[in-house]
Amino acid sequence: MPTLILLLKYLPALLKMKDVAADVRAETGAEKPAIVSRRAVGGVVAVVLGAVAVYTGTEMSGTQSAQITDNIMSVISACGALYGAAMVIVGQIRKGK
Repeated sequence: MPTLILLLKYLPALLKMKDVAADVRAETGAEKPAIVSRRAVGGVVAVVLGAVAVYTGTEMSGTQSAQITDNIMSVISACGALYGAAMVIVGQIRKGK
């Protein structure tokens, strides 16, 4: 089956962030092509939406850029703390078994 057909067939599942490797392997008997992956589709979506933003004239001031950067750093820090807490909880649960 051509790669483009596979991409179009599994695109809805890929956009929902589902793994389609097993489905493609069962259907074709081979490994999935690189273009039929979440990373490739995510990259294409990011580039297309970025191009749309540039084309429509979406502008961002320096203040907005600084606020977004600060918020991203806060989210990364919070995710790291949550990941650490989850590791402690999982470790404690597994220790008790």
